[in-house]
Amino acid sequence: VGRYDFRRHIKPILILFAQSLAASIYTNLDTVMLGFMKTDADVGYYNAAVKIKGILLSLVTSLGTVLLPRMSFYAKQNRLDDFKRTMLKALNFSCMMAVPLVTYFVMFAGQVIRLLAGVGYEPAIAAMQIITVAIIPCGLTAVLGIQVLTALEREKYVLTSVMCGAVIDLLLNLVLIPQYGAAGAALATVVAEFLVLAVQTVHTKSLLREIWRGFRLPVYGLASAASAAGAFWVKKLQLGHILPVLLVSAVVFFGIYGLVLLVTRESMVLDALAGIKARVWKRRVREDD
Repeated sequence: VGRYDFRRHIKPILILFAQSLAASIYTNLDTVMLGFMKTDADVGYYNAAVKIKGILLSLVTSLGTVLLPRMSFYAKQNRLDDFKRTMLKALNFSCMMAVPLVTYFVMFAGQVIRLLAGVGYEPAIAAMQIITVAIIPCGLTAVLGIQVLTALEREKYVLTSVMCGAVIDLLLNLVLIPQYGAAGAALATVVAEFLVLAVQTVHTKSLLREIWRGFRLPVYGLASAASAAGAFWVKKLQLGHILPVLLVSAVVFFGIYGLVLLVTRESMVLDALAGIKARVWKRRVREDD
């Protein structure tokens, strides 16, 4: 019904397509170059680390698909205060999830690899410890690139950042893979992701400058450090099988992390507890009725 101008959508669609294509190329570039420059065994070690990183990253970026329509709505309505408030919440959520996950899985990379991949995959441990660090910049770029720049119709800057990451990833792979194998490919990916984050930070600096005071990354870092101290004690215990070590250490690590966030009155944790409390209360009222 009505007349539509489809031509104005062609350019942003092509930019988004090019962005997706560039990201797909450089995220798969490591595996292809490993296969050409090293052995199939190195590819297997690297893929084991990448799969674990992918699972963790999905937890960190889970908020992105939910917030993008809301961010676009605020941008279209010129509600900048709501836009910046949601942007800050998304950044804090990404860091709140990414920092402890990176800390824990770097500490227990050996146990995780042996449990999920099996004995014989020990060379994948170093690659996992390195590539897990990429979760932090990936989580932040999921906010700055997809939720902020795309919502503001500045997707061309997202394409620029991804292309910069692809180029540096290619160059570093050529240098690092021959000497370090899977670990070298992982390091190249981490550097590329931080470069993507740096480029996107430049293009969102005006917004970041306004919300910087509410950014709680130092709190999450201190909470993760305290949690790591407790988990390190568990790591020293002789608990026998790998699974008990991971279970006990995870309970201690994330228990301490949650406790520190409660003490520091992290708003997202308090809101979640308030929501749980409200649901429990409603259930009790229904049962009483």
